[in-house]
Amino acid sequence: MDSTFRTNRYNQHLFDVIGVSGDKRSFQAGICLISSAEEESYQWILQQYADLRHQNDIEPPRVIATDREQALINAIESTHQHANNILCRWHTNKDVLAWLRKHHKMEKDEQSGQWVDSMETNRAMLQYHACVDAESDDLFRSNCRIIEVEKPEFANYLQQTWWPYAEKLCSFSTNRIMHYGVLATSPVEGYHAKIKKWLGSSRSNIFTLFAKLGSMWTRELERFQILDAKTKQQTPFILRSERFSQCNGIIRRLALVETESQWRIARQKQEEGSFDTSACKGNYRRTHGMPCYHELGLMSEDGATQPLTPGLFSRFWWYDRTESRDNPSDAPVRIGEPVHVIKERRTDIRSRVVPNATSKVLKKGQIGKYSTKRGPLHAEMVDRNNPASREYYQPSTAPNFVNSVSASPATDQVQPGHGGNESMQYERAWKPPRAYHYAAHSHHKEPASCRHVASLFETEEARASGLSGGPQGRKKKPPTCTNCHIEGHTRTQCLKR
Repeated sequence: MDSTFRTNRYNQHLFDVIGVSGDKRSFQAGICLISSAEEESYQWILQQYADLRHQNDIEPPRVIATDREQALINAIESTHQHANNILCRWHTNKDVLAWLRKHHKMEKDEQSGQWVDSMETNRAMLQYHACVDAESDDLFRSNCRIIEVEKPEFANYLQQTWWPYAEKLCSFSTNRIMHYGVLATSPVEGYHAKIKKWLGSSRSNIFTLFAKLGSMWTRELERFQILDAKTKQQTPFILRSERFSQCNGIIRRLALVETESQWRIARQKQEEGSFDTSACKGNYRRTHGMPCYHELGLMSEDGATQPLTPGLFSRFWWYDRTESRDNPSDAPVRIGEPVHVIKERRTDIRSRVVPNATSKVLKKGQIGKYSTKRGPLHAEMVDRNNPASREYYQPSTAPNFVNSVSASPATDQVQPGHGGNESMQYERAWKPPRAYHYAAHSHHKEPASCRHVASLFETEEARASGLSGGPQGRKKKPPTCTNCHIEGHTRTQCLKR
């Protein structure tokens, strides 16, 4: 929570309530114009915000990050007693660094020619960070005593300005809070910059201000919906392993990617032999709501990695937080895991290999071991038994008949007087490719455009009688003149005479 200025012509403060989603994207949860930044104004805003949450069945915030504004801190303590208030570390670090630069002048680097902080400033900042990052109260007090001995003036400044808020700032207190890694008000500052860029002017009236903000909210909502659907449906390559199979589509991608990095740390420590579960204090689990590398190392200690379940993650990282609210471990049942589907499909593809295939090189019309070619349709299975269709298929070896119909082993042509019009049954179905113009030929009609089909029947009869052995042995029919109807010359030659 924070307020900004220069957004309207009346010089009223624009107070923002910014939330953070499971993908660490900022969204505007509340906005209000106030005339003065006093405690009464903040109390009225937060009370209206609480009533709005109750009306829409929205959960109260667990953590509220603010800067060191005492009026806002007092209002939060009176209206949101169950929320944990933490101070922005970014603002704190900037204020401490500004005080040190004021008392220790910056030095000019001889090589680069730029002004840099002095050695005293850098050493004092390291001591300050050691106090802030202390994980226990005793360690915090011992680091503060070191500063009191070496830099009494700097210790006095910290004691008066920041150490009264140590429980809202230092790690020994914030590590007990599930803040999901948000320790600064940078989302609010970034959203303030976005609002001012969208407004474009600080001279807007109230109606123009909220009209422009309404179009921005509509745009942000559409962007959130698109990004949520995209991240839910698309799975990165590093998350396609079996250990994330039960969490993909349920837990947000950012949490799974962070868990993968923790898994790498556990695997590296196991290879180095420095993996020790007794060193785990549970800080990562308490602050982020995700398993740390100690938990992940125990899951893969026996060599077999166990798949993660959604119950290991806090409901903050779920796509649908309303689902399984009472018991987050009850995840939706996944139907058909991808690994088993691929295995079954490969088994089915191997069964489609053409039998009696002696050569490893596939011939035209054969379906290979990993082929993507589809099987023949029922209409194709029936039509390819027609002699007129064999010109397009031309199998390498003619299949044998199952029934008693006799056929020539070379041409596979039914002999007259055997079988009649009965349908022919073969030992195995032909699986050649379809010709491009095969569907245009209808053998049940005899229009003028079916002369090519008739020529195919003539070719089949010629092959059956042995008069023609192929394109090279086929005799050309002498031309016939259309003028005198005499064979041996053409119409052009006849007219020239």
